[in-house]
Amino acid sequence: MGKSLKDIAEALKVSKTTVSWVLSGRGDEQKISSATQKKIIDYAKQVKYRPNYLAKSLSSGKTKTIGLVVPFIGDTFYAQVAMEVELVAEQLGYTVTFCSSESNPVRENNIIQMLRSKNIDGLIIAPTNYAKSELENLIQEKYPFVLIDRFFPELNTNYIIIDNIGCSYNLVNKLINEGRKKIAIITTASALFTMSLRYEGYKTALIEHDCFISP
Repeated sequence: MGKSLKDIAEALKVSKTTVSWVLSGRGDEQKISSATQKKIIDYAKQVKYRPNYLAKSLSSGKTKTIGLVVPFIGDTFYAQVAMEVELVAEQLGYTVTFCSSESNPVRENNIIQMLRSKNIDGLIIAPTNYAKSELENLIQEKYPFVLIDRFFPELNTNYIIIDNIGCSYNLVNKLINEGRKKIAIITTASALFTMSLRYEGYKTALIEHDCFISP
């Protein structure tokens, strides 16, 4: 069994609180001498001390964990997003729990509720088109979350998306300038609001060049 804060304190004849302050990086703040801090840190390394994250979360109310919920974790785009989220979270001292909703609203709701039951500190969600009611619950309870890639314009939430209209518009313009006139648009999950934005950019560009054919 690994050494505890109490074990280190008894071995070095200092208080458990002093050990806790030093190993949590608060030694200078608490005006603990450099010699004492070095002694504690060196001994902790020597005995391979590992912090008890469960105990820390119970005392602080923070788990230093966030949940990432995406439609398909195997999708190239979402896999890249997951990697970047994990790298930034690690720099900030957080870990990430990854979950895939498989674009199933029931599974998505269950995942969100499961993650919340584990007292994670917040959620990053790329929602299905049917997640609105669960998101409304999060808003009402003031639970921290942010949407990515997809959002609901009628909900007052934080979200991060690309300029769907502008990107689609620019792409169609590029094709037209290269001499293409008959340009089709193919989307997945067409019920998503972001897809309607892409269609809007596509349609606007075609109308401006008198190339739009009404479906």
